[in-house]
Amino acid sequence: MMMSHFNEPCLISSMKYLKSFLKYLQQTSAVQQRPLMANSLENIDQVVVIPCFAESRYLFKTLYSLVCNPAADLLRTLILCVVNNGSPQKTRPNDLKDNQLTLNGLSMLITGRAQKDLTQLFDFPELFQRILKTKIRLSCIDASSAGFELPDHECGVGTARKIGLDAALGLLDSQKDFPLLLYCLDADTIVENNYLSSVRNFFESRKTTAAYVSFAHQDAEDDSMQQAILCYEIFLRYYVTGLYYARSPYAFHTVGSTIICTADGYAAVRGMNKRRAGEDFYFLNKLAKLDGIACIKSTTVYPSSRTSQRVPFGTGQGMLKVNREGKDNYLVYHPDVFAILMKWLEHVEHEEHKNVESLMKAANAIHPLLESFLQLKKFPEKWRRMSSNNHDPIELKRQFHQWLDGFKTLKLIHYLSQNGIAAINMFDAVDQMLNMLNIHFPMTYDQNNLLQREEQRRLLNFLRTEIPV
Repeated sequence: MMMSHFNEPCLISSMKYLKSFLKYLQQTSAVQQRPLMANSLENIDQVVVIPCFAESRYLFKTLYSLVCNPAADLLRTLILCVVNNGSPQKTRPNDLKDNQLTLNGLSMLITGRAQKDLTQLFDFPELFQRILKTKIRLSCIDASSAGFELPDHECGVGTARKIGLDAALGLLDSQKDFPLLLYCLDADTIVENNYLSSVRNFFESRKTTAAYVSFAHQDAEDDSMQQAILCYEIFLRYYVTGLYYARSPYAFHTVGSTIICTADGYAAVRGMNKRRAGEDFYFLNKLAKLDGIACIKSTTVYPSSRTSQRVPFGTGQGMLKVNREGKDNYLVYHPDVFAILMKWLEHVEHEEHKNVESLMKAANAIHPLLESFLQLKKFPEKWRRMSSNNHDPIELKRQFHQWLDGFKTLKLIHYLSQNGIAAINMFDAVDQMLNMLNIHFPMTYDQNNLLQREEQRRLLNFLRTEIPV
């Protein structure tokens, strides 16, 4: 077993992208004096980073799904778990206890010694024995024990991911010719047995910096939660389908447990952020500005469908919202907002002269709310600056999409929805959007103008398999 502290940038002195990596780790890295426990750190060309907060019930099932991948893939892969919490004053005692249990379980797996008294603490001791017999290369960072906790003002999944990804950056073997990869996974997400190979093959077969893996939420533990996760995932897919219809370069899913990026791409965007939630959205928004976000469809990950009050938004909060608000929460953005976005993007793409006066006049013709949003965000000034500095049409287009990025696109959609284009029933919205894409999917409504459970499941499966995002 190896114990290490990651605070020396010389750990990556042989890496191909030495300057950018060194600069990143020296200036912005979250890796500090926290112990890393591992059984081996040689010849690593990809790292799977898993933040863990009170996840002892789920983590080892996730690890088992990983070790079901072929041994050859496991030999080149390090699994890095970041067990984390804030101070004892800000963390529930049961969560602190659970994290210590997780650390003990990981220590047992890393050292290769199964302790009978420890396995009896878990509901699934047989998993430990199965994992111990595999080629898994496992490590963990203790950001939980006394003196190693996360600062309370930065406590959350973003900081935990960042600590793990920053550490992973310093462990990759740059002597390899193929891409060095960083995988984001969650402690309650199950992967398929071709997960590692599918991702590796994807990045080796094309030049890309970042991608996300196809996903499908696990079934929930009870009927009300199952209803919630069906509706929540339909909403997620409807939103990205709307962006796809508008031909936005930000038409991709932003689910944390699906993200993969190259090591040089990670350093180029200065790493993960420290947000408590939405860290995945902002991280991919930055990566998309390099060379877009690809979708890996040859494998699937299965995020948990648990409710959660840990973070202000995300899957858990989305499910709680459905359960609290019932039918009213079937309201989603009107398809018209995506039609407005599409017309605006299309006009900017094909406008010949591209002077700001004609652009604003066109925006008003598309919809007055679009023009008012652009004025609010000072687009005329931004466009004048962009067009004066970029005479190459391709570069100007790139600069425009850097400005109207995924975050600003979301703000535009919110603005249109809150100022006149009212939300509508989710299933009507999906039906209209599919028709706008010339895709036919018949829906059968009940007396409350909603889809029954099996109809919702059928719709979700259709969106998962037939929409190319």
